[in-house]
Amino acid sequence: LADAARRLADGGTADPVPAPAGLTATLRDYQRHGLRWLARLTALGLGGCLADDMGLGKTVTLIALHLHRQGDPATAGPTLVLCPASLLGNWEREIRRFAPDTPVRRFHGPDRHLDDLEGGFVLTTWATLRRDATRLAARRWPLLVADEAQHVKNPHSETATALRAIPAAARVALTGTPVENDLTDLWAILDWTTPGLLGTLSEFRARWVRPVQTDRDPDAGRDLARLVGPFLLRRRKSDPGVAPELPGKTETDLPVALTAEQAALYQACVTELLDLIAGTDGFARHGLVVKLLTALKQICNHPAQYLRQTAPPLAGRSGKLDLLDELLDTILPAGSAVLVFTQYVAMARLLHRHLTDRGVGALLLHGGLPVATRDDLVRR
Repeated sequence: LADAARRLADGGTADPVPAPAGLTATLRDYQRHGLRWLARLTALGLGGCLADDMGLGKTVTLIALHLHRQGDPATAGPTLVLCPASLLGNWEREIRRFAPDTPVRRFHGPDRHLDDLEGGFVLTTWATLRRDATRLAARRWPLLVADEAQHVKNPHSETATALRAIPAAARVALTGTPVENDLTDLWAILDWTTPGLLGTLSEFRARWVRPVQTDRDPDAGRDLARLVGPFLLRRRKSDPGVAPELPGKTETDLPVALTAEQAALYQACVTELLDLIAGTDGFARHGLVVKLLTALKQICNHPAQYLRQTAPPLAGRSGKLDLLDELLDTILPAGSAVLVFTQYVAMARLLHRHLTDRGVGALLLHGGLPVATRDDLVRR
């Protein structure tokens, strides 16, 4: 690994990769750099993580890599892409747009099969991987891609275990969030793309998590960055020269007051559960703490969510909902669109009903919808 990393670093900018035949897109400079990096990395028999921000073109860069590898008989062949079900349609559209002569097949649904594969793309979902891991692992794939790779941040999960069982000549992880909650997220991704790079999980925790994450040792942080640098390419929209035509992202935190109903529920919940927590320990205590935090989040969303009310009056009962209405009154008259995210499907359904009652056209997208329905919602 060390020798390959040195070769990668020494030649990382020396050998330009021409635009692949069949690519109907003009890559930006940073995308060409990403293609060159991925091409050289996979040619050395290694894997890596392309961790660009969302919207910077990870998909088209990967399509270009697939086309580039088709020019060499040693690396040509089908590419298997694993992604969330809601992204199947996006992958298919992007391939047909940027590589129109490249076959693309969905390995999804009751009639899925892997017969008569050509040198194109096979698209499947994380859920299908879990259900059909044996068939996907029965062949060695020239290129295996894990999109939204944070789905396997738990290396002991069924999904991660199934992914690791699929033989591949080269592995590429795509994610805009290589570290979501903990440095071990990064270990889980890179231990799949480049096994052995960071040692075992226990070794990684002792060597890196404690000094970098717990002790905040800047020298340890720099050492870890140097170690993973050849195998992790991270670009942000705010980086100079990456996407100057994109406007800067503005993040605004807007504190809101609880309504009287929310405050009463909040206080009652805290009082009841803290008394229970005080009398427990171990896993029981941990479970009660999680229950408390979940309840408080739901109360802050809307009392109707916490109380599991299905068709209650909504207006005037939640500070958050009142603020959303104020924002919509400003944004919608200007002809702009709004994406509202909530962690809970139950809250999403309450919001959808509230917006519909207000006469605001709204679409509800969640993980329980069939793939075809999700594709249609995303398109609309």
